[in-house]
Amino acid sequence: MSIILLEKYSYDEVSYFIDFITNNIEKYKLSKLTNDNCGDIPSINDTHPLAMEYGNLIADGTENYTSILPAIGIELVSDNEDTPNLLGKGSGVIEFTQALHDEISAIPLVDRYKQGWLIADETLAEIQAAINAKGGEKLYAKVDSEMLSQTVNVSIWSEDSILTRYVYLVVRSLLHKAKVSGSSVGLKKMSVNGEMGLYNYDFSKTLHGAEFNVNFIQKTISYEIDTDIVEITKVEHVAKTGIPTNANYAGVTGVGKETS
Repeated sequence: MSIILLEKYSYDEVSYFIDFITNNIEKYKLSKLTNDNCGDIPSINDTHPLAMEYGNLIADGTENYTSILPAIGIELVSDNEDTPNLLGKGSGVIEFTQALHDEISAIPLVDRYKQGWLIADETLAEIQAAINAKGGEKLYAKVDSEMLSQTVNVSIWSEDSILTRYVYLVVRSLLHKAKVSGSSVGLKKMSVNGEMGLYNYDFSKTLHGAEFNVNFIQKTISYEIDTDIVEITKVEHVAKTGIPTNANYAGVTGVGKETS
């Protein structure tokens, strides 16, 4: 039995928030709001600003290091299964066709993860070889889906409390706007919770911070392609009825019905 594994999720959550904030924040003209103490697009990264600040301090070795502040950091901090009985969890079988293979292959590897495909070029080559070995016929994949409850932390830090406040207000506005486009890429039921008044004294000066926890739900699908399956008829009904009794397959175990 030959098994090929891959994963599909709705969208890379960190990339989504970084891109959304980066593409829209300059419309608020932060440089004018802050008397040029902040650029229209501040430093925005997938790492906590204070972690990056420590890195610059250590690399320079003096107190005269180049600061990245003001900066915004975006990190995934929570990734949990969420009430599957209410939100949906199930399994079934799908056809994995040449057309689907080509659709994924057309996405450059550096962009593939953003669109939710956790699949290497080498894995795509394995799938293509399996399709070729079957004379161009489709493959069959067991799929298991679940809903994940996730939290992204958005951190804002600067050397000035008023500057932090301005960036906080702008980012708060953007995060609420992000709910609509986030839903369109599969990040559902988004909520935004913010906190001001954070402080840090580890840099021989007072740093001022604010943070948001952005909670949402997205769907993930695990694919298990069994290249030994010969044929399954009426595959479009499998999600509701389970594998049909006339299926011709080998080595497939644990394939169940949709549970919600």
